[in-house]
Amino acid sequence: NVVLTNNQQIATDSLTINELHGIFAFSQSGLGGQGGTGYIAPVGGSGGASPDGGNVTVTNNALINTNSLGGNGIYALSVSGNAGGGGSSWGLVGAAGSGGLTGNGGTVIVNNTSTGTVQTLRDFSTGIAAQSIGGTGGSAGTSGNLLLNLPSQGQAGGNAGNVRVVNDGIVRTEGNYSRGIQAQSNGGGGGDQGGTFGLISLGGQSGPGGNGGVVTVINSSTGTVR
Repeated sequence: NVVLTNNQQIATDSLTINELHGIFAFSQSGLGGQGGTGYIAPVGGSGGASPDGGNVTVTNNALINTNSLGGNGIYALSVSGNAGGGGSSWGLVGAAGSGGLTGNGGTVIVNNTSTGTVQTLRDFSTGIAAQSIGGTGGSAGTSGNLLLNLPSQGQAGGNAGNVRVVNDGIVRTEGNYSRGIQAQSNGGGGGDQGGTFGLISLGGQSGPGGNGGVVTVINSSTGTVR
């Protein structure tokens, strides 16, 4: 998990380097490994699972100023890595490996307190961006056995975590296409069913997508977004 509290002034400034964020708090789990290919053996290996992304919490009590194209004031992000794909199968009779299980995005919380000011000066520069993303489910491998191909399946996408942004201070953006607050929770995509090629082939199922979480944005009576 990532927990960050800022009590000091932060400034980024560059005319040549893009996406210099004031604070970038990021948790991402690793990727699942790919399943091995089976030759003559009846089955391809299953894809490896990916774990959940960690929770991310950011509290700002001071001034953050960015002067960089695409430079967000605060960027808090939790992502699950994608699951591994199943291995292929090549022989007479068999099945490809199924995709691996994927993880979920973590909870993301950003608090800009009454003493906090977040200011971005350039285009495409969001004041506060908070996002949770579920991982992509593993896809099944390809089955190309000559006589019979048994089904394998893609796995479901991971769920995204809840996202909460509370602004009690000031959020100011001056560039074009620059949002004050952007909060998103995106479920991951499901894995594909692998192709089957042979005399008799039974198709498997693709995995469903994951669910998005609850997104809450509160701009309090002391908060200003402009």
